[in-house]
Amino acid sequence: MRLVHEVAPVHRGLPPLGVWSAIVGSRVLALVAGYLSVTHLSQAVYAGRLTYDPTALLSGAPGRWLNAWADWDGQWYIRIARLGYRGHDYAAFFPLYPMLLRVLSPLAAHSYIVAGVALSLVCYIAAMVVLYRLVTIDYGDRVASWTVVFMSVFPTSFFFQAVYTESIFLLTTVTCLYFARRERWLLAGLAGFLAALARNTGILVLLPMALFYLEARGWRPRRLDRRLAWFGLVPAGLAVWMAYLLGRFGDPLAFSHAQGHWHRYLAAPWTAVDLGVRQGIVGIEALLRNGEGTPSISSHNTLLIPVTLPNALAFASLVGAAAVLILSARRLRLPYAVYGWASLAAPLFYPTLRQPLFSLPRFLLVIFPVFLGLALVTERLKVTRVAIVAAFVLGLLLLTSVFVRFHFVA
Repeated sequence: MRLVHEVAPVHRGLPPLGVWSAIVGSRVLALVAGYLSVTHLSQAVYAGRLTYDPTALLSGAPGRWLNAWADWDGQWYIRIARLGYRGHDYAAFFPLYPMLLRVLSPLAAHSYIVAGVALSLVCYIAAMVVLYRLVTIDYGDRVASWTVVFMSVFPTSFFFQAVYTESIFLLTTVTCLYFARRERWLLAGLAGFLAALARNTGILVLLPMALFYLEARGWRPRRLDRRLAWFGLVPAGLAVWMAYLLGRFGDPLAFSHAQGHWHRYLAAPWTAVDLGVRQGIVGIEALLRNGEGTPSISSHNTLLIPVTLPNALAFASLVGAAAVLILSARRLRLPYAVYGWASLAAPLFYPTLRQPLFSLPRFLLVIFPVFLGLALVTERLKVTRVAIVAAFVLGLLLLTSVFVRFHFVA
């Protein structure tokens, strides 16, 4: 093994045309699937469901295309963008995304829905380009291409165009690691600063940053230099948020305490795993045995799916992600492996009783080392890759249909 890692070359190329077909095509597919899934829903249904401001709903065809993409967490982000942080429960939602919504809404005819969808799509495309360049440095164009393809068509990738933070969080984290890999520590620190303002797990980028830094210096503490100071920008992002919360609510940890609103509680990660496995198996058995959890439309035109489906999806996500990280361990570089495991473990500290692995299929979407590992594991398995993409696309169509009809997916 080399004692000192060489500085990564600059890759200015864009993903090849075939990868762009996945990047753009997956978003078009999700938009069309969403549109077709809600064409029968009335404006009254939207007004009753999207409670943040029914007057802000888009009417006609634009509404059928876009309104449903602002459901669930999207409502919280739009409320914050419009009114600010009105209560302790709002503190669970980090400020970068709603701040940008507020800034961009005048450019979108003062529509927070349009601004949110556009912001998410732009950040998603930029994130895919940066991710491709990052992976290309160590693994070449082919592995980078498949990493992007797998992530683009993953069943929960519809969140990349929703009024959610997935796109902006992925962009800030992969940008941070791209600059860290190239030893551009100031730029890495600035991207990490934004990641820490985008989501509570943004602070985790410090782990791969530190490993890249130590690796580049041959793991010799005596070779540390003043550039290490730029690492402080990452916790500074979290500190800025905590300072605001202290002034606003008198509680710098309000973002953590607010998790109780969603019935999350602090627990050892193996508690969440144990409960998640049990609930997941029960959910899968119910789905296979009785069809419980199969999408059905009620008399009010809303989708009703018991909690068994989210639990089954979360269980499958945990098992699949862990399996990929284990199988790719020999080829996955240490900074990526550590970041992958840390990001996968983070939500396990805050389970809920009914859904121990709450939102894990969505959180998995931005853990790029899992998709990199999948590309590495299937590098010589062409048929397997095609089968995985086909399965992912089918899952994307199904879960998009579920989400836009106002059912919780992740």
